[in-house]
Amino acid sequence: MFYRFSVSFLRLLVTIFNRYIVVGEDKIPQKGGAIVVCNHKYYQDPILVGCSCLRRRFYFVAKKELFRFFWFGLLIRSLGAFPVNRERVDRDTIRTCTQLLQKGNLVLIFAEGTRNKDPHVDILPLKTGFAFLANRAKVPVIPMYITKAENVFQYRIPKKKIYVHIGEPIPWNQPLRKLVQTTQNALYALCIEGKEEYHENQQ
Repeated sequence: MFYRFSVSFLRLLVTIFNRYIVVGEDKIPQKGGAIVVCNHKYYQDPILVGCSCLRRRFYFVAKKELFRFFWFGLLIRSLGAFPVNRERVDRDTIRTCTQLLQKGNLVLIFAEGTRNKDPHVDILPLKTGFAFLANRAKVPVIPMYITKAENVFQYRIPKKKIYVHIGEPIPWNQPLRKLVQTTQNALYALCIEGKEEYHENQQ
């Protein structure tokens, strides 16, 4: 209940401040587990992913440092976050992800491994962890790309456009390296699509 209310409220805020455009929401299955792999440039990216499909709940992996502050940690846990230790193989996180996926949930992973702070690089090379989890839980990978997500809660006229492009689910049953490369290629394709639509509609 709290999750649905919070995400609906956040989507309302996002649409008040921006022209929030989701392309391909129908690519997210009505039910069943899947890993959502998205690019990550801004702190508000998890919000934009969660708002992209209100009919499904997203769980997401967040760096453990975010849980150091009790009330903030409690808040993001209630919104579906769970911690990961990025400095080593985190068996607890692997177990949690696998259980969530096998129970039919969506798990968001920012597979670049960190926030991309380079304005000249669209997507960093993906880490292999998401592919391992997809194989382990036997669930597809759904690529997602967010375009122009800076200053989401800053009002301006005309409203700034934010695009979320969602790609076709990628089957899990393939070699890990191939799954990583296929996902990387899908993200690049969504990136190009997002940029083209953004610039076309700016004219």
